[in-house]
Amino acid sequence: MLPCTYSAQRTTMCWGLGKCPTSGCYSEIIKTDGEKVTWRKSNKYQLLGHIAQGNVSLTITGATKEDEGTYCCRVEIHGLFNDLKIERILKIQEGKESFTFEC
Repeated sequence: MLPCTYSAQRTTMCWGLGKCPTSGCYSEIIKTDGEKVTWRKSNKYQLLGHIAQGNVSLTITGATKEDEGTYCCRVEIHGLFNDLKIERILKIQEGKESFTFEC
């Protein structure tokens, strides 16, 4: 699970692969309308927290070495350059039952 939470009003957000761009998400993998998931690239990607309460932490089911890399959580907040952008780096440790992430 890659954590991402916000405390603003319900709003749209996306997770993407790679660093956070100026707007939107590169290689989008999942997005919400602030209440529910509206699109996902695969069932592998899930938001299991309370989306409407700002918990949009990303769960990657069956994560493998190929899933390693930088992930961008972008919460769209009204106004110019107000978006919350959080980048997480996922590293898979083979032979372990857990994975780590870096902030």
